Amino acid sequence: MAAYTLPSSWTHNPDLEPFGYDPDTAANLLEAAGWRKINRNGARVCIGCGTADDNNRLVLRLLYNDSNNIDRQVALLIARHLSRIGIEIDVTGAGNAFIEASGQRFDLYLDSSDTSFPVQLDKSWFFSPENDVVSSGSNVGSYINPDVTELFNAIRTLDGCNMDERRERYYELERQVQADLPYAWLFTPYEMTVFHNSIQNVETFAHDPFANIHEWSVWKMP
Repeated sequence: MAAYTLPSSWTHNPDLEPFGYDPDTAANLLEAAGWRKINRNGARVCIGCGTADDNNRLVLRLLYNDSNNIDRQVALLIARHLSRIGIEIDVTGAGNAFIEASGQRFDLYLDSSDTSFPVQLDKSWFFSPENDVVSSGSNVGSYINPDVTELFNAIRTLDGCNMDERRERYYELERQVQADLPYAWLFTPYEMTVFHNSIQNVETFAHDPFANIHEWSVWKMP
């Protein structure tokens, strides 16, 4: 995903592209920051990095929800890819990882969410200062950008709720959030729902294929 908005949403900025996969550049940035690989297969160590004592290994703890099988698989993939550039990952599952993450004492935190129809467009609870509250707020990364906060407020209070004006503000909002990168958005699955042609009156919505199931009817195939 390019940013926090689903690609299927009318609020998604089509001009944004996801960040590319570039482990070589990532490794070069770590080298430049003083995290050096002293042997081919080992983790990086601090050599004049200025953010840790010299010779400390670069080890990060990745917290995830171990009740979610997809999260577990993604966490292991992240650890595997980061290890290739010399970042050692301690993968830690928790029954409710969000409760631990809300304490705001973590290195890396992996979360996922399911979105039902109608999609909630206002995601300000992830980005607003009032939700930057230790042990209770949703803004676990303490991300604060006054321009982003103002855009959320402007969209919420726009006179007449003009769709075109709201769309432009959502586009700018997504652009700013992507530039700041408070999160690394990974993926959203493509879903295909197939119905037998004997089922009549089917109307589906994104993430809700059974939206009008109470109106369905079935005619007997000859």
